[in-house]
Amino acid sequence: MQDIRQTIIERIAEDIPLIEIYAGLDEIIDKTEFYRIVAELIETGAIRNIMICWCGVDCTRCRTFRATIDNDNEMRKTIKIYYEEIGSNIEIKDLYCLGCRSDEIMSACSGCPYMKCGKEKGLNRCDECGEYPCESLQWYTEKYIKPSIGKLIEHKRDSV
Repeated sequence: MQDIRQTIIERIAEDIPLIEIYAGLDEIIDKTEFYRIVAELIETGAIRNIMICWCGVDCTRCRTFRATIDNDNEMRKTIKIYYEEIGSNIEIKDLYCLGCRSDEIMSACSGCPYMKCGKEKGLNRCDECGEYPCESLQWYTEKYIKPSIGKLIEHKRDSV
């Protein structure tokens, strides 16, 4: 496993995208385990954080991502945004996401307006835009991101 960690660290230092790094390791490691290792490397400071969504969310702190890499159905049940706010009838098993920079994003996020806008403008993230933060992104951050991060911290604390 140490060899895999070292390979990830070296390839990230070379600015190789995660999808390409995983493609070279897919025969020896499961994709979820790969992203779990990446999150661990970010959290320990071994690599810079390359898992930032278009909107600025740190995937390693996103409850859907954490529930995916930890296979935590209890955490999935706490992700009420999809049921209460968006009105989606998404099933618990479908709350699966390896980050918006991966090739496995959650179906509810596939039409992300921030990703669409950023791509149209040729950007990597919203914070590269001259209009950042736009009114829509400010609203989204206040309504969903800040409360979600607080819930993640609370869930981690309660499960220790």
